[in-house]
Amino acid sequence: MLLERLRNETQPNHQLLEADLDLLNPRFTLADYQTLLLRFFGYYAPWEDQVYAFDPCLLLGRSKSALLIAYLQYLGTVPPGSGNATLCDALPALDTRARILGSMDVIEGATRADKSCGGNLSQSLVSTEMAAPSSPVMGIGQGRCGMSSARL
Repeated sequence: MLLERLRNETQPNHQLLEADLDLLNPRFTLADYQTLLLRFFGYYAPWEDQVYAFDPCLLLGRSKSALLIAYLQYLGTVPPGSGNATLCDALPALDTRARILGSMDVIEGATRADKSCGGNLSQSLVSTEMAAPSSPVMGIGQGRCGMSSARL
């Protein structure tokens, strides 16, 4: 019942986001994809910083910003932190474990959705000669609690 209510009440937000991203547009280019990844980084980096400040171990195996940096570099994009990524300054309140876990649930849901419906986007935009970075990046810069230390 709660999940159905949440789905119904957030549906307009999802529709606006999907229209804004326009991922299925045949004119969506590699440059558009790089810009999209920078936008994702602009949200994930400050979100992860706040969660890390609360409890670093909550990000164990969930850090996305380091992977986004590696992927953007692989695609030839100037790495975030060079002034090309606007960092989000309107994050939800992340001051309690309950709020963080609720936010993490939304983040994990977005990741599952990407894997099930949008995960092939990079395959269509990136030459088949370029193998998309995945697991090799995961081991880079492992720090306390196994979390990637390749952070801004």
